[in-house]
Amino acid sequence: TDATLEILSKASIPSGLIYNVEDMMNDPHYIARNQFEQVEIGELDRKLKIPAISPVLSRNPGTTRHPGRSKPGEDTVDILEDWLRKDTRSIDALLEAGSVMKR
Repeated sequence: TDATLEILSKASIPSGLIYNVEDMMNDPHYIARNQFEQVEIGELDRKLKIPAISPVLSRNPGTTRHPGRSKPGEDTVDILEDWLRKDTRSIDALLEAGSVMKR
């Protein structure tokens, strides 16, 4: 990889490494720019490192308020009722058919 990058550089061809997530999380540049943040997953009683809000603005840097649910289906009924205006009968039919799940 280093040899390939050197050949491309000498030929003035823009190039660089293609990172996987592990590479990014260990790269000093990503670390220095706070490209990952640690969030608490309360239901699981653990912490998880996730991509941070980008770009980071000086006056309003952004933050993750909620990392998401730990179990699929936790919000199904609320979404069907509040957002999609489904009635109880319609929701029960979707649940029975296995089209949606509920926890």
